[in-house]
Amino acid sequence: MPGYVIHMATANRFFRLCGIEDDVYKNDFIIGSIAPDVKRGNDKKISHFWSDYAMGSFVRRPELKDFTVKYGERLSEPYVFGFYCHLLLDVRFLDVYWKQHFQFFDENMHPEAVYDKVKFVKLDDKDIYDRNIFFSPQLYYGDYNRMNRYYIEKYEVMHIKPNAPSSVIDEVNPVAEIETIGQMLDNAFLKNEESDEEPKVFCKTDLDELIESTAEIIAEIYYNDIKK
Repeated sequence: MPGYVIHMATANRFFRLCGIEDDVYKNDFIIGSIAPDVKRGNDKKISHFWSDYAMGSFVRRPELKDFTVKYGERLSEPYVFGFYCHLLLDVRFLDVYWKQHFQFFDENMHPEAVYDKVKFVKLDDKDIYDRNIFFSPQLYYGDYNRMNRYYIEKYEVMHIKPNAPSSVIDEVNPVAEIETIGQMLDNAFLKNEESDEEPKVFCKTDLDELIESTAEIIAEIYYNDIKK
């Protein structure tokens, strides 16, 4: 899934598209756009609205309909809307970016979708990696840190000290988790200073396009369904 700096970059792009300057709205939206990633392990299934089918799949798509059935009438609350937009970007990251760049195979190099059976990853239809090497700090996960500075500077991501939003949803209690969210942001900005390396497996141009197109979708929802 996208790192939370990418989620914050998308949030900032949405704010600019819609001319949102209210600091309280922006704080609550940003907290919502980070909150699902506070959870780990089995709790991440709950915070990301993964179905049982998604849990068995290597491509774990959030079920946006499940979220909107439960919270769709509360999208006017910026924390709830930010939470939804986190899930939306996750879905588009998998359906657009992953589909464009990554292919998954079993031990016999047959296409594979089941989580426990994926052994190899093909990058951009050429380089093939062992799954555990590809999804490691040396490559995929390390790229999030290598790209932090680029996204923080390009999208003017602010190092905020988050305040707990007024909204609460069942899956993540932001009041209880606000300290953890603050530590996540601190960590992202510290890693911003660590490296000027280029990403090893990610394409920044295509990620920029994903951020832009997703922010436009979020802005359309905001104008058509929230601020109408």
